Amino acid sequence: MFGFLELSFTQQSGSITGKLFDKSNNEPLFFANIYIEGTSIGSVTDDKGNFYIGNLKPGTYTVVFNYVGYNDEKRTIDVQEGSNSVIEDVYLEFTSLMSEEVIITGMSRGQAAAINHQKNSNKIVNVVSKEKIEELPDVNAAEAVGRLPGVSVVREGGEGSKVTLMGMAPKFNTITISGEKIPSTDGEDRSVDLSMISTEAVSGIEVFKAITPDMDGDAIGGTINVISQKASPELKGNIKIQTGYNFLRNEPGNYKAAFDAQKRFWENRLGIIIGANTEKVNRSSYKTDGDWYQNGVFPNGTPKLQVESFDVIDINKTKSRSGGSLNLDLDLKNHDIVFVTYYGNTLTDESRIRRRYRMADSYQEYDLLSNEKTQSFISSSLSGEHKIFNSVQLNWKTAYSFSLFDEPGSNSIRFREQGAFNGTSEELTYIDVVNDAKNDLSNTFFEDGRINHSAVDNNYINVSLDLKIPLN
Repeated sequence: MFGFLELSFTQQSGSITGKLFDKSNNEPLFFANIYIEGTSIGSVTDDKGNFYIGNLKPGTYTVVFNYVGYNDEKRTIDVQEGSNSVIEDVYLEFTSLMSEEVIITGMSRGQAAAINHQKNSNKIVNVVSKEKIEELPDVNAAEAVGRLPGVSVVREGGEGSKVTLMGMAPKFNTITISGEKIPSTDGEDRSVDLSMISTEAVSGIEVFKAITPDMDGDAIGGTINVISQKASPELKGNIKIQTGYNFLRNEPGNYKAAFDAQKRFWENRLGIIIGANTEKVNRSSYKTDGDWYQNGVFPNGTPKLQVESFDVIDINKTKSRSGGSLNLDLDLKNHDIVFVTYYGNTLTDESRIRRRYRMADSYQEYDLLSNEKTQSFISSSLSGEHKIFNSVQLNWKTAYSFSLFDEPGSNSIRFREQGAFNGTSEELTYIDVVNDAKNDLSNTFFEDGRINHSAVDNNYINVSLDLKIPLN
C-alpha cells in the first residue's frame, strides 16, 4: 500500500475552482493550462475538465484558459478571504481559419488533446491519441506506439508484438492499463506482448521514458500506459469487419472483427462502455539463414567468400486472438468511481520444417517442430476520486492483474546425415551448397526428439491511497 500526503500552509487565503469544456461537443478538455493573468500561478485540468487554484490572497483576478488548437478565454472573478470562488462552466471554441469552406475533423482535436497532454504534464511523456490510432492502419497497440520517437517495434511473423524504449529490451519496460501493471505474458522473461491489446479498446497510449516516484521503480527503459475510455453522453457504437487472403499459402481465412458501444445513463452520471474483438491471421513465412567466411582472394584481389552454414526454413503459423473490455464510471458532483477491466487471449499454432546445411562439419540435418501456446491476461481496477470541502482531494484504487503463458506441447524431432557433401564445389553460394549435397537417406539417422511442456502464471495486486490537503 502506498500513501502520499501533501500539505501546504497559507493563512487567510482563498481558492478558485471550475470546469472546462469543448464548445462543439460539451466534452471536458483535460490537461488544459489555467493560469492567473500576469502571474505564474496556475493549474492544469484533470481528465474530467476540473481545475483548482489555491492559496490566493483576497482580491480580483483574471483567469486565462489556454488549450492548444482552441481560442483562449478569460474570466474575471473576486476571491474572498477563506472561501472558494466557483467559475461557471467555461467552453472553448476550436480554432479554425475562415474561408469559403471550413472543414473541422475530430482527428485534429484528438492531436490537440495529445499535444496539451504532453505540454502540461509534469512528466516526460509522449502520447498517441485515439483519433490518431483510428487514422493509421495499425493492427495492434505495439504498432501504434511504435510511431513515437525513441520507440522501436519488435516483430514476430511480420507483425509488431513488443517494443523497445530508448534502446532497452522489452523485458526492461513496464506495461500498464489505466496505471495498473500487466504481469509478464512471456514464458522466459518479464516482457508483455502488446499485440494482445486491440487498438479499438483504448482511448490513447502514453509513453513515459523517465519514471517518477509515484510510478513502479522496476521500469528501467520506461513505462507504456494504455488509457481507458470514458463514455460519451450520446449512444455511440462501432462494428468493424475485415478479411484477407494469404498469398504465400494461397489460402483465405484471415479475418478480424471488433465491436464497441457506449452511453451515459441516469442524467449522464453513469457511463458504460463495452467492447469485444476477435481475429485470426496466418503469419506463415519462408526463411533462409547463412554464415560466410573469407577463404582466400580472387586473382583481381576481391575477397573469396565461402558458405560455412546455411538454413532453409518453412514456418506455418496461425494466430487466433480474442479480447474484451468493460468500463463503468459513476460521475457525481464531487465523487467519481471508475471500474475498468480488460481481457486478452492469443492462441498460436506453429509447425516448422527446417533443413540445416553444415559444410564445415560435412553434415546436414532435418528438423520438424510442432508447437502450440496460449498467452492470456486480465486486468481489473476499481478506483475513486473524491473532493471534500472543495479543496481536500482523496484518491484510492484497488487493482488485480493476472497473466498466463501455457505451452502444453512443444514437440521436435531431428535427423542427421553424415558425410553429406561431395566436396567437389567451392560452395561460394547457397546454390552451390544445395547442388553439392548428397541427400543420401541411407546414411541418415535419428538424432534426437523432445517433448516439452511449460506454463507460467503471474498475479499482481495493488492497493493505493492518495490524500492531498491544502491548509488555508
